[in-house]
Amino acid sequence: MTTVCMRRALTLLLVTVFAVSMAPVARVATPEAAAGPPNPVRRVKVTRDIVFPIVGATRTINGFGSCRDNCTREHHGVDILTYGWKGLPVVASHDGVVTQIRDDGEWCNVQITGADGWYTRYVHMNNDSPGYDDEDFSCLPPGIAVGQPVQAGQLIGWVGDSGNAEHTQPHIHFEIRMPSGLPVDPLRSLKAARHVTFRQVGLDDPATSAAEIALYAYPEGAPTVTLMAIDPFLSMIEGGYAPLQLDGPLLLSEWEVIPEATVAALDALAPSRIQVIGDLWMPEVLDQLRNSTTLLERSLTEGGVAAALDARSRVVEESEAPATHTDDGFADGIGSADAAAATTRPAAPFSVILLGDPDELGDQERLAFGVMTDWVGTIVMDFVEPDGAIGNPAFEGIGRRGSRYTVYYAAGDVWVRYRARERPEEGPGYGLFLVEPQHLTAEAIAFMTSIADAPVMPLWR
Repeated sequence: MTTVCMRRALTLLLVTVFAVSMAPVARVATPEAAAGPPNPVRRVKVTRDIVFPIVGATRTINGFGSCRDNCTREHHGVDILTYGWKGLPVVASHDGVVTQIRDDGEWCNVQITGADGWYTRYVHMNNDSPGYDDEDFSCLPPGIAVGQPVQAGQLIGWVGDSGNAEHTQPHIHFEIRMPSGLPVDPLRSLKAARHVTFRQVGLDDPATSAAEIALYAYPEGAPTVTLMAIDPFLSMIEGGYAPLQLDGPLLLSEWEVIPEATVAALDALAPSRIQVIGDLWMPEVLDQLRNSTTLLERSLTEGGVAAALDARSRVVEESEAPATHTDDGFADGIGSADAAAATTRPAAPFSVILLGDPDELGDQERLAFGVMTDWVGTIVMDFVEPDGAIGNPAFEGIGRRGSRYTVYYAAGDVWVRYRARERPEEGPGYGLFLVEPQHLTAEAIAFMTSIADAPVMPLWR
């Protein structure tokens, strides 16, 4: 009996020891872990009416609420990556006032608060000299300061890797917060966000670019085509002149010969009339036109844009070269915009072609568009039915490997490449922005207006 009891006691003791050895070891909770991360995320479903905060090709990482720094804090936003490229524009997601800026040489952050008290934060913007990783660049574009009002779509900085993102891919950490300061998941809002949309075409060969745009906008041909010399066209798009309004596509030519791209476009468009801007063309050019179509000449020096069109074919005598830029606007009568706007602002680094009828714009957009054209060279090509695609989506990644000391300026379809140590003091322009009335939104106009006054930013890794 005693032996049996001793065996049972020994068995019970072994089972108890085994159970204790297999049990998880209890960890002593620190005060920090017991309290949890400060300012926890709010798990609410909300969709804010916003503009997507980056113009260009991106991908969004859904990391809201994830642990950071050994789970001593939570991730209060989402990261929007740009495929390794710095320099893409960051824009305000909503109207508001700049209420906080951090530009201390290490970080580049901006906070914008709306009229309802909700606010957004934009973290890790660029603070490096283009092509370098030196934290030696003023991260803010002109006009961005605490207390300044901003519009949705307005440029507020460029994508970078400032702060604690130095060893990560360039991106923007984007937050949406309640008036109380509690963060909410911005992913739903970003998925529903409006994008700044336009097409970008280069000006490396203006005649070829004009032909591509004309064929894109008028795939079925056009009854009337306007022909303009390249030199005055380039002077016009530098800004400071009233928009050139046309009833069809615009093609470009040299004074003494029509380029092959223009001839091919004329054949494809098959116009019954050609409107010629200017009266100093060489007779050989006009003879080329008469051989294929009925010439309708509009001499702006004689009657202005609104003058009745003269359908009689006539040879224009050669004379002195035209004055392309005067205090009164073009010598051939294109007209001038507000003189103060033309003299107080530098030329915009791009020009705009509106493919459609400005009357389709809303009242707010039409007013803002009119103000922008005071110093941004603009051409309106009315009665168009675009079909297909041309150019690159604005500021999209260039799809090639880059190096730290190489910068690429997006000049439409042309990427101008410079070694960073040899980059020019002023980068080349962005080329032509093609927009249709449905894409000429208030935020798109705010974006174009703001980058017209900002330095041209290249892309680099």
